[in-house]
Amino acid sequence: MDPERFSQVEESVAFQLKFPGGLVMQATSSFGAAQSSFLQVHGEKGWAALN
Repeated sequence: MDPERFSQVEESVAFQLKFPGGLVMQATSSFGAAQSSFLQVHGEKGWAALN
């Protein structure tokens, strides 16, 4: 990571999106994470994960 390049922005962000029909998505993103990429989806009947 180039600290100078990203000096004017936050390292992490958390956000929530609300869709028609009641679906709600909560997410976080960070360019400072230790080379980690994954997705987790949680629902009423279970969950799924992608690494």
